[in-house]
Amino acid sequence: MTSSMLPLMLAAALSARLPSAACVPDDVPASPAEAAPAEPPAAKAPAKPTLAKRLTQFRSSQRAIEKKSKGGAQNAEHVPSGAAQRAAAAEAAIDGLDLSAANATDLFDALELAQASPKVRDHFIELLAIRAGHDDADGFAAAVTRAGLMAARDGVALDPKPLLVHPAAAAGLATKPGVVLLDAMSTMDPASLAPHAALVRTLAARFDDTPPATLTSNTDTFVAVARLALPAAEADEVHARVLASIKSRLAAADGRVKELRESKAEKGSDEAKANAREAARIGLSQLSLRRMVTRLESPAGRGTLTGAPAPLLHCDWVRRADGSAPWKQIAELTGKVVVLDFWATWCGPCVAGFPRMAELRKRYPADKVEIVGISSLQGRVAHRKREPVKCAGDTDREHAELLVFMNDMAMTWTVAVTTEDVFNHDYGITGIPALVVLDQEGRVARAGLMASDEETLRGTIDRLLSNPPKPAVSAPAAPAAPPASR
Repeated sequence: MTSSMLPLMLAAALSARLPSAACVPDDVPASPAEAAPAEPPAAKAPAKPTLAKRLTQFRSSQRAIEKKSKGGAQNAEHVPSGAAQRAAAAEAAIDGLDLSAANATDLFDALELAQASPKVRDHFIELLAIRAGHDDADGFAAAVTRAGLMAARDGVALDPKPLLVHPAAAAGLATKPGVVLLDAMSTMDPASLAPHAALVRTLAARFDDTPPATLTSNTDTFVAVARLALPAAEADEVHARVLASIKSRLAAADGRVKELRESKAEKGSDEAKANAREAARIGLSQLSLRRMVTRLESPAGRGTLTGAPAPLLHCDWVRRADGSAPWKQIAELTGKVVVLDFWATWCGPCVAGFPRMAELRKRYPADKVEIVGISSLQGRVAHRKREPVKCAGDTDREHAELLVFMNDMAMTWTVAVTTEDVFNHDYGITGIPALVVLDQEGRVARAGLMASDEETLRGTIDRLLSNPPKPAVSAPAAPAAPPASR
């Protein structure tokens, strides 16, 4: 992912939403006719509002507004008023709050408010400036969050390099804001990241023990950073160390589950039921780690994706907006540069990138460059100009609605629905939108891009068009054996 997307990613990486604040009735004074035998306790002072409670209320109000606005064509003139309403709600959320004691994590969790209102954003920047001067992990988190907000304000890409020299960078990269910065590091130039190799080694060493959950859940991103910052052989060692760490944790969890299931507790007893619940809980908690292993063992995870033949995609449905099917499988596109855009109708950033994709389609001739939106069956089509449609289990309906969506959104490029999930491990797709460029021979030329990486994307396409790769030379066939003499 590109560092220019960091401000958006900061908000997207918020922790799980807090439960809605409960509404309690005001104290009702006792009736004079109903004398109490004892003096009633003093009424409790109403709880002071907190940033967390105000954020919960803000989210609830925005969901209610969004629900009301769904359905029907969305007129562009409604957008400014909606943005103004959202900004006013964000400003009301912090009105009267003393945020001087809020730490960097508190403000990071409330980034939705800063994104909604320039006034709130600027206030957060001021608050974070004080904390960013601290030499601890909270200071690092404050520096990262503040840098992301300033980049959004100034409309520029965030440069991760100054943040990596922070005294607490090693500890701070395991915080929520730090993990987001890890994404930005994965798109840095190797020459720019190499001076920070020691920092990467320090993070790798944490996998020898029990790494923080925030780092474990972003292991594949860390491995991608290691491959940029370290020599190839050392990066392979980091990959093996991280993979072994995760497999060790899974083995320990599996052992515990086996113990619980083989317990001698009497069947149907409270102990047996408790063991079954605990075994199920452990199993569910390890699902993300199992997916991580799958990703790390994929071509993308092993660092062998770029330059290799593109992993196979089975296209089940291929259409242009006019309903035509220009080809059936990606393999038919040999001879063209192919841009694969992994997306889904419900993905806001994917849809936000449509204008860039349309511009890309207009820029290059169709006989030289093919742009393909890769998706998979989602069980719904999140229309933007009409009511969303649920179509789980009805493939034909989903295909038909997808074609409607393409026309509504003026999609000028081809869309393919694959039997592989849109979060394709072989291509290293852990989040969408994501772009992959294939060369004219069907090899992966570049992966891990977004539509906003316009300069890199166009540069890759231009390079391939001006200097097409040479076809792989097959080994000459062995000469035929001479006929046996009669």
